[in-house]
Amino acid sequence: MRREESLDFSPCNSTALPSASDSCSAGPAIKCVLDSCNSRAYTSDVDELLAAILGAIAELLLDAFMEVIAAAVLDLASRALLDVFTGLTEAIKEHKILTGFMYGLLGVFAGVLGLLVLPHRLIHREHPIGFHGISLLISPIIAGAVLSSVGAAMRRWGKKVTPVETFGYGFAFALGMALVRFLFEQ
Repeated sequence: MRREESLDFSPCNSTALPSASDSCSAGPAIKCVLDSCNSRAYTSDVDELLAAILGAIAELLLDAFMEVIAAAVLDLASRALLDVFTGLTEAIKEHKILTGFMYGLLGVFAGVLGLLVLPHRLIHREHPIGFHGISLLISPIIAGAVLSSVGAAMRRWGKKVTPVETFGYGFAFALGMALVRFLFEQ
């Protein structure tokens, strides 16, 4: 007995369903199962969904990458300036809320500069997905985590750590940058 003849597809009525191509070598039971599911191997809807998902992930990662690069530039500048202004270093250590606000404003400034360079969305989609603002939360978290990891590595190597190399201040900087891009990109 052949394998497809031993299978029981009793709810399937092959005469009521349009049959698959008669040139197919599959048995009638297999044709019935495929026809009853109305399956298509690949559709344009799947293409659009996959493109939207991959585009959203790529945009999120590119936003986070841009924020980390901008924070690295800020980190290098603050390393050079903190050695020059030692009084500023002490003020930063004492007023944490003011420092967080300052890094948020620096992030806004970096976001404005980023909009001058890249005024459009990083990934252009014909039909924007419903999670447009998700990068406003996730990319600053990613950037804060990366900057925190850089700070931890610098501490391990015995180097001086700047305030932006902590999660909170890195998050504030990246949030300011992401907020500007979210509100004003075209």
